[in-house]
Amino acid sequence: MSVKQWAEEDRPSTKLLNLGANTLTNAELISILVGSGTTQHNAVEIAQAILARYDHDLSKLGKADLRELKEIDGVGTYTICKIMAAIELGKRRQLATMGLRPDISSADCIFKYMRPIMQDLTIEEAHVMLLSQNYKLIKEMRVSQGGLTEVSVDVRMIIKEAVLNNATVLAFVHLLRIRNKWTYTDSLVIPKRNPVFLL
Repeated sequence: MSVKQWAEEDRPSTKLLNLGANTLTNAELISILVGSGTTQHNAVEIAQAILARYDHDLSKLGKADLRELKEIDGVGTYTICKIMAAIELGKRRQLATMGLRPDISSADCIFKYMRPIMQDLTIEEAHVMLLSQNYKLIKEMRVSQGGLTEVSVDVRMIIKEAVLNNATVLAFVHLLRIRNKWTYTDSLVIPKRNPVFLL
């Protein structure tokens, strides 16, 4: 049965408007992104199929491969684009709470800032955070992208970017796989005298 045939108060969009988004289930929220559904399955059923494909784990859905999503009956390119856009907005919201030039004075600050950027990666990556003398973020950049088990970094490129951006402190962040689990390594690099950078 199409969602349009449901009682008005049971429709996800109506519930969202009347009761708030926090009252909807994950399937109902995703069904709003799905839209009208198909002749075989309504939007909520398609949303449930999407969640089931990823064990009802939104973190896994955030790492979804476009080709995997296309394999789900009723999920087309437009729906995939809307889901990916919603996921990306969630990540950007996390970053926005950090402020324009956040304070990056500890490993915990580095983790909180980099987590939304790196949490959904499926391969190893190395990033560098360029900081001012008082640990304010100047620029965050990916310096290398590797494979499942390794990544290489050109130190010369890091030094060049640090000099061009007048950075006096560097934070090197590496996402790596240990025993089939992803984890982060980070290190604050504080040069005593410019232009000596230690990594």
